[in-house]
Amino acid sequence: MQQLRREPFRVLFPLALIIGGAGMLPWLLFGRGLTRVWPGPFHSVTMTQAFLVAVAAGFLGTMVPRRSGGEPLSWLELALLCVGSAAIPWLAWENRLLQAQLVYAGVLLVLAQFVVRRLLARRSPRPIPPSFVLIPLGLLCGLGGAALVIRFLHWRNPLWAFDLGRGLAQQGLMLCLVMALVPMLTPVFLTGEPPPDAPPRKRLWLKAAYLLLGLAVIASFFVEHRRSVQQGLYLRALAVTLAITVGSGIWASATRRGLHRVLYRVALIALPSSLFAAGMSPLRRIPLLHLGFVAGLSLLVFAVSVHVTLLHTGRDREAEQNRWPVALVGLITVAAAIVRIYAESFPRRYFESLTLASGLWLAGLLLWAAYLVPKLIRNPAK
Repeated sequence: MQQLRREPFRVLFPLALIIGGAGMLPWLLFGRGLTRVWPGPFHSVTMTQAFLVAVAAGFLGTMVPRRSGGEPLSWLELALLCVGSAAIPWLAWENRLLQAQLVYAGVLLVLAQFVVRRLLARRSPRPIPPSFVLIPLGLLCGLGGAALVIRFLHWRNPLWAFDLGRGLAQQGLMLCLVMALVPMLTPVFLTGEPPPDAPPRKRLWLKAAYLLLGLAVIASFFVEHRRSVQQGLYLRALAVTLAITVGSGIWASATRRGLHRVLYRVALIALPSSLFAAGMSPLRRIPLLHLGFVAGLSLLVFAVSVHVTLLHTGRDREAEQNRWPVALVGLITVAAAIVRIYAESFPRRYFESLTLASGLWLAGLLLWAAYLVPKLIRNPAK
């Protein structure tokens, strides 16, 4: 049982799969006429503030103690993360959005204190990667967004607080976390080795640079809602692109095989591409941003979950192989993104398109679960 504290991804990744299925299933029910409740608000809250956060908690809960040499998640912290992540979609489905945001803020507070305490009390001789300055900043971004949404839901004004808060909570948090982790993850994915530690003076400059990029992401939401949608999207796209392409070396040659590594690159290309595309066509920004959510974040989650699961369960050799379930999940997920992007182009088939996109994503999720969950439950025989 102590293994769950050291490797909380073993419980949080399967929980995220359940939450993801719950967040997408209402679109199928709505498209088939089995429910008349518009699932939009429930879907967005569940996928961005529960599904993605559960995955992030599983990854950070496993990685941070290993990197810092600190204590793993306590049983209380793990329980709060699991119960809170599961409660958010339930509360959203019951249309108790205020309570859902309060629970979301509580989950982030648990995760934030865990990360900050372990990093400050690190015992490892290795320095903390400079990009990790974005982890607490991202969690603070999510908390600030939740506070603004709670303000609107409680007092019903002003409307800009809801729009701004939703952007910070549903986009800002995950973008900052991706920018924080990609510089460390990319060399591991491509070469199997962590990036070399920079000299102290260079680390200081890199911390300042990453902090500036993170602040630019946060500022982009204020620009978008108070000045110009297009300028805000372009600013966000530029900051994310710099962190992903310049800071991580995503274009470097890979020395390790494995299809999940290819999907990792595809996801990191799709994420900033969706922001630039939305900036070029602000009136279509909602479907275009789904390129980043579906082919970007969800595909990135799949690639990282495959990598973490295979390596932490003693399946290093399988991580070097091209497995057909990995390829199929990647193809289905990209297909779901394409269908969602073009749904508005066919008004007469709009709801059918949303149903198809959600069905494709759910099919990928089921295959994803069938491939990974057995590996999480048992390690290979030695």
